[in-house]
Amino acid sequence: MKITKVEPIICDGVWGIWIFIKIQTDEGITGYGECSDHAGCTWGVLGCIRDLEGVLLGKDPRPVEKLYADMYRLARQSTGGVALKAIAGIDTALWDIKAKALGVPLYELFGGPYRDSIKLYWGHCGLYRALVADRMQIPRLIK
Repeated sequence: MKITKVEPIICDGVWGIWIFIKIQTDEGITGYGECSDHAGCTWGVLGCIRDLEGVLLGKDPRPVEKLYADMYRLARQSTGGVALKAIAGIDTALWDIKAKALGVPLYELFGGPYRDSIKLYWGHCGLYRALVADRMQIPRLIK
């Protein structure tokens, strides 16, 4: 299995830009990650993703820790900030690919499930629907 494409996906989140990463393989498995920077470094994160793409293309996505180390070495002069945000999004997508290739849920790669259920925090979703539903073209929560 080889990585064939690393694609950043930019989404308007009304109050900020959301950045997702889509990594495709030659076996048809696609992994997704997220590395948003709402503090105003959107283009820095996107540029870093493009810089890291050369480390990934043509490589097997399954040795995730090795690829992480390769990306970290490339960014060693500026570790932290946008470099680690980009690496984190790519790393998440690589783990997603590995789990899909093995046919297991991602949590199985980290020792199995920890809980049977969790309480849901419904923060931004409700806030967006209450305050900016018109801009997002979604139904209002409060009329």
